[in-house]
Amino acid sequence: INPERDGYILTGDANVVHASLAARYEIVDPYAFASRAIDADAFARPILERACARAGALRAVDDLLTTKKEAFLEDVRAQAQATLDSFGAGIKLLGVELTRDLSPPPQVRDAFASVGRATEDRDRMRSDALSSAAETRGKAKAAAVRVREQSASEAKRLLGDVEADAVVFQALLPEWRRNRKGIEDRLLADALAKARPEETFLLRPGEGVRLRLERDTRDIREEMLKRAKESGQ
Repeated sequence: INPERDGYILTGDANVVHASLAARYEIVDPYAFASRAIDADAFARPILERACARAGALRAVDDLLTTKKEAFLEDVRAQAQATLDSFGAGIKLLGVELTRDLSPPPQVRDAFASVGRATEDRDRMRSDALSSAAETRGKAKAAAVRVREQSASEAKRLLGDVEADAVVFQALLPEWRRNRKGIEDRLLADALAKARPEETFLLRPGEGVRLRLERDTRDIREEMLKRAKESGQ
């Protein structure tokens, strides 16, 4: 590194970064300027270099090479302006800009580039993971809402079926108390009369069977309720 040719700064984590900056300024107090700073460029240059060195020493190299460049330049401007004001030079800095992007020395530039690519890959993978997690959470919430709604609907339907069966049983209860065997035979006969061949089962003595009937039984319940009311009259 040739400091006269390859202007550089030392970072807070003991790295070296090439830097080339330019400052825009105006003379706001001609009398003060004429009294203290006849050559504005010569007067401001070492002040800017000192501010640049101090601002760079407060930052890590990764910050200077990636996302913190604007903050670095503003810090340089503020420190240099404070020094100019302390001298009463009548100079106002309008801005400090990079004339060439900050970069590491050529000997390690490829290594820094590899780190930069790895950082970009990490950020991309993190962003993809967060996006996927958000999508998964959204789907899970939607599925949970759907399951709750279906469960509530199914519970309401089952409750309606149970209440309807209870009405039928309550209507049949007086007759069943009077003639239990007769009501059982009648209900069995009604069930067998309405049974389809594919819904008929023959069981040996002592065997059991479990049935789950999904067919709508509202018409059957209404007919049984009608008969029970007629029998009660």
